[in-house]
Amino acid sequence: MKKPERQGFSFEKIFSFKLKSDMIGKNCEKLNKLMLLSR
Repeated sequence: MKKPERQGFSFEKIFSFKLKSDMIGKNCEKLNKLMLLSR
């Protein structure tokens, strides 16, 4: 089963997006801790 290319979904895109979202999530956790400390 081949999905149409126009959907633009590929393993590489999904994987890189997951890596980016993981990094953003970790940064958000750090920011939340800093904000809690600064209150």
